[in-house]
Amino acid sequence: MHRSYVGVAMGTAGVARAGDEVLWPERVTWPQWRWGRGALRFVSVLHRLAYRLSGGRAAGTFRGGEVLLLTTTGRKSRRPRTWPLCFVRSGDDVVVVASAAGAERHPGWYHNLRANPLVRVQVGGQTRDMVARTVEGHDRAQLWDRLADRYPVLRRYQAMARRAFPVVVLQPATVLTGGM
Repeated sequence: MHRSYVGVAMGTAGVARAGDEVLWPERVTWPQWRWGRGALRFVSVLHRLAYRLSGGRAAGTFRGGEVLLLTTTGRKSRRPRTWPLCFVRSGDDVVVVASAAGAERHPGWYHNLRANPLVRVQVGGQTRDMVARTVEGHDRAQLWDRLADRYPVLRRYQAMARRAFPVVVLQPATVLTGGM
């Protein structure tokens, strides 16, 4: 079964046309998800490379919003893992959502920061250490609305998913550690 959405679809020769009907599968099967993950990883590698080489000038925006590079420590490998993410600002804090484009599972970066909340964030040419925390309740609802208003595709992803997307606040590490 498929859900139908009117939105932007890829037309002939890869040209996006607004207003085309887009069919989204009711449930994505494992082979589809695995292929999608591979494609997402490949695009993310290219995105990170362009972002880092240009200091965020290239690949620094997505759907009109800013993009950051989030580096976590792998919970199993203990190696640094970096992902480009859309975000909104909340004072000195940065807010991201673990949507994984509506996938059934939380993204790997979310599991990594749950295991080790100390992360590194690059926004444009500035990099800083931050501490991640997942927000719940009223705070989550307010921040989710800000994210979904900024990136309307998140509402579509949430409608497809069978899980609530974690909303994560990244705070400057110096605020929490006293400048250590």
